[in-house]
Amino acid sequence: MSTTLGQKAVRGVLTTGSGQVARLLLQIVSVVVLARLISPDDYGLVAMVTAVVGIGEILREMGLSSATIQAKELSRAQRDNLFWISGGAGLAVSLLVSLAAPVLVVLYQRSEVLGICLALAPTFLLSGLTAQYRAGLTREMRFKALALSDVACSAAALTIGVLAAAAGLGYWALVLQQVSSGVFTLVTLVVVSGWLPGRYDRSAPMAKLVRFGASVLGSQVLTYVSVNADSVLIGSAYGARDLGYYNRGLQLVRTPLNQLRAPIGTVALPVLSRLQDDPRRFMEFVSSAQLAVAYPLLAGIGWFIACGEAAVRVALGPTWVDATPVIQLIAAGEGLSTLMFLASWMYLSLGMGAALIRFSAFTLVLRLVLLLVALPFGLVAVAAVGVVGPVIVLPLALWQVGRSTGLPTHVLLRQAAAVLSVASAVSMITALTVRAMESLPDPIVILTAACVQAVGLTLAQVVPSVRRQTKQVRRALTLLRSPATDAPRK
Repeated sequence: MSTTLGQKAVRGVLTTGSGQVARLLLQIVSVVVLARLISPDDYGLVAMVTAVVGIGEILREMGLSSATIQAKELSRAQRDNLFWISGGAGLAVSLLVSLAAPVLVVLYQRSEVLGICLALAPTFLLSGLTAQYRAGLTREMRFKALALSDVACSAAALTIGVLAAAAGLGYWALVLQQVSSGVFTLVTLVVVSGWLPGRYDRSAPMAKLVRFGASVLGSQVLTYVSVNADSVLIGSAYGARDLGYYNRGLQLVRTPLNQLRAPIGTVALPVLSRLQDDPRRFMEFVSSAQLAVAYPLLAGIGWFIACGEAAVRVALGPTWVDATPVIQLIAAGEGLSTLMFLASWMYLSLGMGAALIRFSAFTLVLRLVLLLVALPFGLVAVAAVGVVGPVIVLPLALWQVGRSTGLPTHVLLRQAAAVLSVASAVSMITALTVRAMESLPDPIVILTAACVQAVGLTLAQVVPSVRRQTKQVRRALTLLRSPATDAPRK
């Protein structure tokens, strides 16, 4: 008996989710342990490099992973060709990053960034060689294999990073962690996939795949610049220490968020790509995915913001308490940005490459303008830009998708506003509770706040609209059980 697309989607979310929970625990250990072994200045030095050269992580595979996943059909020859193109791009980026190292020394006026940049350069070649292995497993919905390999590689790389930091290697511990992660991931995915590429086949049709990949690449570059412009500006204007505070705040918030967003995101693109010709089921899946992502993540972020200094002291130590307002704003901005992922999934799965580039370009320009306005007013003002940007961009992105496709995306905007309202109201009550408990030990404050947050969300079920949304999330496990569009892709 064939497995339906719905069952694969549900199984994929559960499997990927389990893997991401394991990775989340590893990342939390990484943040908590390394923050106590490595100084803010050392974190800032690595962030100075990664904020600029990290764009190579996008360039190294030219958007072709998304092309692989989105394509309705993909031949063996096409997949082989995509591997060599991605690997060649990764090699080119590694060379460019090496050549750019002296430029970064001039930009930041810190000689240490030269060695960091040269050491990180090979990771782009590793990523380029890995890209099609990961994309192939995602396309085939082999989420268990991906989850197991990700957890194993993260654990191995973290072990190396912690041992290096404990040995007093400072920022080199972070570099070793990244390089070892790339090596472990490539080797593991080659073994797991059971596929070795053949020689480049010039007869295979590649134009459509490359064009779509180019659109995705353009969008990814614009998005990367938008997301990392703040780190570059902070590093050049305020120095390594302030950038270290800001970067640790980003990592503290983004690390768990990315691990929790990934189960839905990893599954969403291949599933939505298969549903692109079925508007009703497409919207059902998108709506349920939005609720499944937004409710737990926004509630968790609200709890973290409400805990304030107590959460920062426990997570990073007393040295980082001064950065609490910045970290709280970063958390609020990342929570709102979570709602933006939905628009990106829709653009990609529907093959709307040109529209995606326009959306990304607008987002970049808006964010740069806001950052330049905020920069003279300090670190807190820069962090606040992350809150303002998504509020402006999300409605416009959903409107553009709806206008281009005829899909009722206005429903998604109303749904997002409703979820945000519930999470904000409950979090305000939690914040008032925390304020009344300031004299108690931090762990007690944090645990009590979590209980208050959970009780508040439970009591919110008395609101009919909230109760309907919760039921919709529960029904998500059976939304896609009909046999249409379930045939395996070539």
